[in-house]
Amino acid sequence: IEALRVRAKAATGGSGVVVSVTARGEPRRLPRHIEAAALRVGREALANAAKHAEASRIDIDLQFGTALLALQIRDDGRGFSHDQLETAIGNGHFGITSMQERARQAGGTCEVGPGVTGGTVVTLRLPLG
Repeated sequence: IEALRVRAKAATGGSGVVVSVTARGEPRRLPRHIEAAALRVGREALANAAKHAEASRIDIDLQFGTALLALQIRDDGRGFSHDQLETAIGNGHFGITSMQERARQAGGTCEVGPGVTGGTVVTLRLPLG
């Protein structure tokens, strides 16, 4: 939780972007590979939001379940379309692809898409079993 908070502050420092961090469930130390995957995916999502989204707010939500860690990072920025994603990947921007690959390597999933009210939502789910 603290590592994501520090990374969010570093990514948005001086920009005026409001960052909210929420943890639910029982926060605890997790297996090293799970913590590393969550931090790396979170760091990439925060960097993308700060660099590309033109967001005024970023919400980070961590949910510690008994069998699953869920991390969701939402911004209220400009979002992107599927075509824009394909173009970015074609131009060598692999941030989203690398987030999804890190999740797979840890046995989980990472979904990136539009938010209900705009912006972008990154949802990472990692099994703890």
